[in-house]
Amino acid sequence: RMAVEACTASLVLTGFVHADPHEGNLMLDDEGNIVFLDFGLMSDVEDTIMEAFAQGIQACLAEDWVSLTKAFKSSGFISNPIEWKVDDSTDSDFVPVGYDPITGEDLGIDELKKDLEKSMRGEEGGTSRFGALAAVLNNLSEKWKMS
Repeated sequence: RMAVEACTASLVLTGFVHADPHEGNLMLDDEGNIVFLDFGLMSDVEDTIMEAFAQGIQACLAEDWVSLTKAFKSSGFISNPIEWKVDDSTDSDFVPVGYDPITGEDLGIDELKKDLEKSMRGEEGGTSRFGALAAVLNNLSEKWKMS
């Protein structure tokens, strides 16, 4: 948990991130602080991505699935317009969900929000562990076009 928090803080606060934070590249010092090792894979993150990531963290912790979906869209993590596979066939193409003819809002926001909420509530610790989001997104990537 400390490693996730350290990586997240680094990303959100500095825009510079350790891109390979596995247990072989981290250790605890004598005071219990996280120490990063092996800086061979480091990356700069654009301000817009940092802001969307920070909004996504807040939305995830607040269980605000609409805001989380919008953060994914604004960061470019999901397609714009939002695309999905209408049927469960693995060989079908992704197609745009569509737009509301009156408001012009991407209808994919509400549809993906429903799947995201259902999946997060169904994942063990999904509404209390930020890390559960990775498993949920991996499963949803079969239906929803993600970058």
